[in-house]
Amino acid sequence: MLGARFLLQNSEQTVEQIAKALGYQDVSHFSRQFRQHHGLPPHTWRKQHHALALEAGI
Repeated sequence: MLGARFLLQNSEQTVEQIAKALGYQDVSHFSRQFRQHHGLPPHTWRKQHHALALEAGI
């Protein structure tokens, strides 16, 4: 999941593209796994961390 977080935070790839790049054939399975590890689905996690980065001036 560390690779997923990195890609969500540092790339413009879609969640679907990230899931495929990490070897998931089922995007729903990737999303469930991500939510179990991080408490949020990937789309929501990306939005929140993008907003935090903007606030921090990153």
